[in-house]
Amino acid sequence: MRQKSIFSIIFSLSLFLLVFFAGLVTSDWQLLVINSTVDTLTFLTITFSLLGLLWIIYLFYQFNQQLQTQIHSCLQTEQNLRLQETERIQELAEKNRQLQQQMQEREQITKALRFSEERFELAMRGANDGLWDWNLETNEAYFSPRWKHILGFADYELSNHFDEWHKRLHPDEFDTVMLGIDAYLEKKTPTYESLHRMKHKEEYYVWILVRGIAVWNAQGEATRFVGTHVDMTVQKQAEQALRESEQYRRMLVEESLIGLVLIDLQGGIKEINPAYAQITGYTTEELSQQSVWELTPKEYHGHLAEQLTLVQQQTRFGPVEKKYQHKAGQLIPIRWSGLLLKIKAQTFVWCCVDDITEQKRAEQAEIAKLEAEMANQAKSTFLANVSHELRTPLNGILGYAQILARDRQLTAKQREGIHIIQQSGEYLLNLINDILDISRLDTGQITLHPIDFNFQQFLEELNAVFETRATQKGLTFGYEPLTQLPLGVQADEKRLRQIFTNLLSNAIKFTHKGGVIFKVGHYEKNQLFFQVEDTGVGMTAQQIERIFLPFQQANTHSVYNKTEGIGLGLPITRSLIEMMQGTLQITSIPKHGSTFTLTLHLQETEGLILPEHQEGIITGYQGERRTLLIVDDKWENRSVLVSLLNPLGFQLLEANHGQEALTLLEHNFVDLILTDLVMPVMDGFELTRRLRNLPHPDSNPLTHLPIIAISASVFESEQAATLAIGCTYFLAKPLRVKALLDVLARTLSLNWIYEQPNLDPPSRPESLSQNIRTLEDVFANLIGPSSEQADQLYQLVLTEELADVITRVEQFEQQNPQLTPFANQIRQWAKEFKEELICRIIELYL
Repeated sequence: MRQKSIFSIIFSLSLFLLVFFAGLVTSDWQLLVINSTVDTLTFLTITFSLLGLLWIIYLFYQFNQQLQTQIHSCLQTEQNLRLQETERIQELAEKNRQLQQQMQEREQITKALRFSEERFELAMRGANDGLWDWNLETNEAYFSPRWKHILGFADYELSNHFDEWHKRLHPDEFDTVMLGIDAYLEKKTPTYESLHRMKHKEEYYVWILVRGIAVWNAQGEATRFVGTHVDMTVQKQAEQALRESEQYRRMLVEESLIGLVLIDLQGGIKEINPAYAQITGYTTEELSQQSVWELTPKEYHGHLAEQLTLVQQQTRFGPVEKKYQHKAGQLIPIRWSGLLLKIKAQTFVWCCVDDITEQKRAEQAEIAKLEAEMANQAKSTFLANVSHELRTPLNGILGYAQILARDRQLTAKQREGIHIIQQSGEYLLNLINDILDISRLDTGQITLHPIDFNFQQFLEELNAVFETRATQKGLTFGYEPLTQLPLGVQADEKRLRQIFTNLLSNAIKFTHKGGVIFKVGHYEKNQLFFQVEDTGVGMTAQQIERIFLPFQQANTHSVYNKTEGIGLGLPITRSLIEMMQGTLQITSIPKHGSTFTLTLHLQETEGLILPEHQEGIITGYQGERRTLLIVDDKWENRSVLVSLLNPLGFQLLEANHGQEALTLLEHNFVDLILTDLVMPVMDGFELTRRLRNLPHPDSNPLTHLPIIAISASVFESEQAATLAIGCTYFLAKPLRVKALLDVLARTLSLNWIYEQPNLDPPSRPESLSQNIRTLEDVFANLIGPSSEQADQLYQLVLTEELADVITRVEQFEQQNPQLTPFANQIRQWAKEFKEELICRIIELYL
């Protein structure tokens, strides 16, 4: 109704407005004036407009009445609604109160649940447990943060799906784990528990202990599987470590080389290891029935009682040494110690027993070694001292022999005598050097000093020397260069010469018929091949082993072995070859000869090394006269130098020791000092130090004075020490004239004056050994002794009484002048120590 009234009012109002505006248009905006030009339509429009207005007024009145009625109704309805609202509010307030009460109760439950969950989580974390929940119907799973953390993952890094667990199982344990789960879910096993490995985020495996329980439905089927994960890695590692420790401890006990025994305080044996049984010689069963008292000799019982008392007071004893009685009866030296132990409220002693038999032997061997080294050192010192004492007189002998040999006025007989003196002195010097060399080789005191030298000249000199020796003995000597040889090489020339001198000397010494061949050739680059072949007595394999022992010679059961030499040449030779990193091989056939084959690495030199040029005998020097100071406490040594240097034009001053030399230097100018090292009052070392440490060295000429040390010392350390303190050169006694003159020329820059060569050299004294090739030629023209006389001479040669040989052969010569040629040859060879040749002659008359 209300809507219809509103519609009527709106319609009437619209009609009125339409008529009104139409009247205005047609009336040209004049509403009250009606003239003659207004037509009937305009009038009608205005009339209807008025009527419409009246209608609208009426309608407004009707609408107002209806509106008041509706307002009254609305007020009544509002009152009813307020009553209903009040009732509803009261109802809602009651429900709200009930809801708040329920919310409070739920909040309390939630807090309790949250507290319970936190407590459970803390408990699980404290227990190192992770939670898992597997929905068997959907294959979805829940893994707690702790479960993921055990595997190294954060909570967001792993999805909650069964595959996350499935793919991390160790492949070796996958089948076993799945079979265990199936067996539990099929109710074949009452509980589920598994220990297996799972892959960590860092790609290594951790040990996990899994426990689970299933949720079953009404049909008895498992719908969920819930459980825990416990990280057992640390425990497994501890178990493994413990297992390994136990195994290691057991291994230490069982495999220990030291005897281990557990005894009670009365000495009863409770437990042993195999090493202890081995030390005592008893079995484990036998020892279990014995005590340490039975194993200990009676003289050590008091010692054992002391140790058992000490271990109770101080909880340990030892280590101390004593002896055990072995089952076989012998006494075994041992070292033992003990530690007090408490095992299940009982007291025991854990003892370590070490068999020190080898140690005692080693100690004895070490003592013997020290004694041997001390003896060896004493021997070396003794030999050095003896050498020094022998070299001093040899310095005079060889020095004057060299000086006299320079005299052109000597007769042939005198030259022969000087030659014998020099040869005998050289032979004695070689023996001394060999003895010293073998001693220094034993102590490692010999070192090599490589230099560049003319190798072809070196070989030619060897060839010349040994060709002469072989000719004197009636043998042939051949030198065969197999390939083109280097002109110069780098090596220790002195030691290389010593090697070939020993090999070639032995070859000639033990060859009585035929000859010796010396072959040299290239083997490889810088590898040279040397071979010494002879047709001598030869050797067996046993004899070859003996020849390299010091003071040993091959025992050929022949008188020819009674020759010069003391059996040191080959031992020294082999040692020198080894020092040069070479090889030496020997092949020999008894009575047919021997072959020594040697290979050495000799570095070829790049520069040309010219052979030394022999200028002749030095008679003086050019330029102003030089003054030399000779310092030596031995008059004989000073005399040699004076006799040598004075004829050459040197002015010489002499001093007995260093202090006297310093006094002479205060009042005399000298160009050079020749000093011995070992002297009373002040030795050569101190003299050199004093001169080198004078104040104002730049302005004092004595500070830079050349000093040549001349000593019989054979120690290389002493020779090096002389150069270290300031000596210019070191020369060894017996003094070599050429070496001395070379040093003087280099130090003082001398130009020597040489004697003019004599185109007609003096004829050398005829010697039977120089005019014949074989001994058969000798005896074809000689009258020899009777068999009785030959036997006497033979026995004297065997005993090496060469002086008696000369006396006896002179007696035979007086009895029978026809023996003079024979006697002359014997005397000459006796003076030259050629026992072998003497024996060869005498054997023909036996």
